[in-house]
Amino acid sequence: MKTPLLLSVLLLLFSSTLSFAQNQMSVVGTWKFVSGKSTRGDSTTSYDDKTVDQIKIVTHTYFAVFSKDFANAAGRVQIDDKNYIEEIAN
Repeated sequence: MKTPLLLSVLLLLFSSTLSFAQNQMSVVGTWKFVSGKSTRGDSTTSYDDKTVDQIKIVTHTYFAVFSKDFANAAGRVQIDDKNYIEEIAN
């Protein structure tokens, strides 16, 4: 009786941990730019793939952007269930 209960509890813990981890990692990977906004101070600029040819690599804590048309950038990233925030390194 104890073994099935223990296995059920372990499976439930593993499933909830895996689900949480997948939410945290959903943007991790290599991406081709389609559209976005850049905010610096009070100024916000919109971009799309017609004006920018760009590739972005995202890890759990860092990002790097490679572009033919604009300066390349890299820095820290903060990811949670609802937000993706980049802070470009100086």
